Amino acid sequence: MHKYHCNRCGRQFGSPSAVKMHLRNKHFDKSVCEKCGVEVYQKLMQTHVGDKHLIDGGIVPFYQKARSKSTSKLMKPKASKEDESFWEVPDERLQSFVAPGTLTKCRLCGVSLGGVHGREQHERDAHQFTTQVRNSLALRFPALNMLDILQPCDVRDYVQHDLTPVLSGSTECNKEVNILVDFLIEQLPLDVSQVIRGGSYGKRTCLKGHSDLDMVMFLEGMPLFGGDRASANRLAVCIRRVKTALQRSLLATRILVSEETNHALRFQYKCYNDDHIHHVDLLPCNDLLGQAPTTEDKNAIFELIANCKNTDQLLLLNTCLLQLQVEFVRQRPRILHDLIRLVKHWKRVSFGKATSECSYRRMPNSYTLELITIYTWEKHGKPIRFSLTHGLAAVFKVLTKYENLCVVWFENYSRHCKWLKETLQAPR
Repeated sequence: MHKYHCNRCGRQFGSPSAVKMHLRNKHFDKSVCEKCGVEVYQKLMQTHVGDKHLIDGGIVPFYQKARSKSTSKLMKPKASKEDESFWEVPDERLQSFVAPGTLTKCRLCGVSLGGVHGREQHERDAHQFTTQVRNSLALRFPALNMLDILQPCDVRDYVQHDLTPVLSGSTECNKEVNILVDFLIEQLPLDVSQVIRGGSYGKRTCLKGHSDLDMVMFLEGMPLFGGDRASANRLAVCIRRVKTALQRSLLATRILVSEETNHALRFQYKCYNDDHIHHVDLLPCNDLLGQAPTTEDKNAIFELIANCKNTDQLLLLNTCLLQLQVEFVRQRPRILHDLIRLVKHWKRVSFGKATSECSYRRMPNSYTLELITIYTWEKHGKPIRFSLTHGLAAVFKVLTKYENLCVVWFENYSRHCKWLKETLQAPR
């Protein structure tokens, strides 16, 4: 009979449902202390560290704590002198279990940790690297992952209450974002013709507590598509002007600038309603498509992208197409947006940040995940109603071989374009 192991304590069970029941009853909402390896409730972790390990700023093993006489009499049995010396000096006895005072390093990133238990917990949480899969590259989920705790019948409620933002797409949230848009159009020392809202906010696929807002600011009278040093300098000056204007405006108390790159200004924008935050990427660009783009206008930009060799100019050309990307995802039914949220949340909680240590895990970015989810939905007949659990399983099946996918949607492309045929025929 196949045996299933708990990845927290190693106990064996006869079925996956028994493992899930065990996780909910024994390990849910608990973390392993990096100092002593004891499982403690997360809300009590600071109290545990303060009571057990921190005395005068030092780490003190639990056996060095002073005990009362009554407690020591109960714990220390009557024995010979040799046994008494064993109880008085327990370092050798405990060295192989909790390793007090010894530092171990993570085998993937080299971070120093308090003991073997702390190292294993760090490798599970930070790198998804467990002892059961040490010799393979198979995916393992953290112990508190939604797939280990939720029942299939609870997935829809989980998406509605825990993943969908309350103010996503609501009138109150739109008013707050419109204040920022109006400022960019009317009060900047630049000729701004239009601001396009994209990202997960514009596509209505944002998660609760994490909203990405890509804002493309179309400028007039400032050509940015030269591909030379002068165009790059004009773009850098434009970004600095926007940053200065935001910091001197009345919105300064709601904006926290995080990064200024050669192509974009990244900052956090706080909405007063519910105090939620949008992570904004502001990208200046020229409007090459226009208000009502025709098929010829789109094909002209696509040919420029296919023949472009300049990296900076290629980024600007892709930025012009943001509105087409937003409309492509936004026009899908709401239940598909819920499935996209579930897939993005799964990636967020199941994979660590992309670093050199875990470079073997190549997962697509958020927009590619959205396209793969849409492709999977269309592949199964575009159902209006379906189980989110079955939909997630279907997306997982496609993700196992996503690098071999070659899918084209012809909403914005012509089937007879020469550059499209060359792109599809080119080796990948």
